[in-house]
Amino acid sequence: MTHPTEVAAGNALAGRNSYLDLLRLVALIGVIIYQWFGWVWTPIAIPFAALTFTVAGVLMAASLDRSAAHPWTVLAKRVRRVLLPVWGLAAVAIPLMVWYGSAAGAGPGIGTAPGWRSMLLWVVPLFEPPSSAWGTAWTGSLWFVPAYLW
Repeated sequence: MTHPTEVAAGNALAGRNSYLDLLRLVALIGVIIYQWFGWVWTPIAIPFAALTFTVAGVLMAASLDRSAAHPWTVLAKRVRRVLLPVWGLAAVAIPLMVWYGSAAGAGPGIGTAPGWRSMLLWVVPLFEPPSSAWGTAWTGSLWFVPAYLW
């Protein structure tokens, strides 16, 4: 006879897709190799960005299928999961970029006070949020946020 905890654990694992887990693992290994060694050929050999977006898209479609009656609830949860970390980074990065003498405004306005339009991209990042030369190390990886939201 099976124990109730074994049945519960079996049901939790039954919903997992091992193929998606494998794709996620390959993407993670590709990112780690690229970040550690900086080999330029790594994204060609292991297309980790494409794998990451593929896994995210499949999981989003599965979530929408499971709650067909409430798709906006699913979308709101996904957006909240993405935006909260961006807002946390903005709360730290924007004051530091201003403190270090370069206002958060990429392009010709570097060194000037940030405008409300550029700061709006930190609230709703439909395009990559602006950064200063100093803040690029912090904000350079935010390119995926608008791609995910679009």
